[in-house]
Amino acid sequence: TALFNVIDGYEFANQLAEIHPEFGLKMAQVTSAPQHSVNFAAIPNPFKQVTSIAANLAFDGYLKIVVTNLVGKEICILADKMVNSGKYSFNFDASRYNLTPGVYLAKIEYGTSSNKYSDVLKLVLIK
Repeated sequence: TALFNVIDGYEFANQLAEIHPEFGLKMAQVTSAPQHSVNFAAIPNPFKQVTSIAANLAFDGYLKIVVTNLVGKEICILADKMVNSGKYSFNFDASRYNLTPGVYLAKIEYGTSSNKYSDVLKLVLIK
């Protein structure tokens, strides 16, 4: 099942889908395990203060989401725990970290010892 059907005119159906054409941001999908789809997206993106990392997880596993700047300096950890399959949302409030407008990264690691997934989402903070 899809994480979202339509958001701001963009269709999401367990596939890679552009979120914002100017920045080329995409929704991620697992390609190593076709029987299990996993979707992550930052909504809204670009964002002014707060964005949510939405996750649709097809199986139980360990989830870690770390937000960094472009040189890899850790800003915060949004998730670092075992999770059950299902839908999740993790809020990132840039005002808590006194961040300037720019591009930040949400580094995602998810899975089990036999089914691992990783991705990086661009997070675009605007004024």
